[in-house]
Amino acid sequence: MLPPVVRLVRLNRLPYAELLALQERWLRRLQAEPGSEALSAAEAGALLLCEPAGPVYTSGLRGGLTPEETARLRALGAEESAVEGTSRPTAWL
Repeated sequence: MLPPVVRLVRLNRLPYAELLALQERWLRRLQAEPGSEALSAAEAGALLLCEPAGPVYTSGLRGGLTPEETARLRALGAEESAVEGTSRPTAWL
């Protein structure tokens, strides 16, 4: 029997900042030279499944949220994160 093409890695619900840092570490290891801190073949074929522990909004490079919108989202307990490659605000509540 052939091994699965994709290995699912189920992560617990964590604060968004922790999830982003974990994904960035995984990417650095994926891009590392073999023999260093590189991922194993099994790890390289992984799909990370994760969900932020609470509401999050990403402001993107252009910002785009008014001070009132920012205050409303913070009042909901949302984490804020500026994400490279995102041009528009996005909220996950």
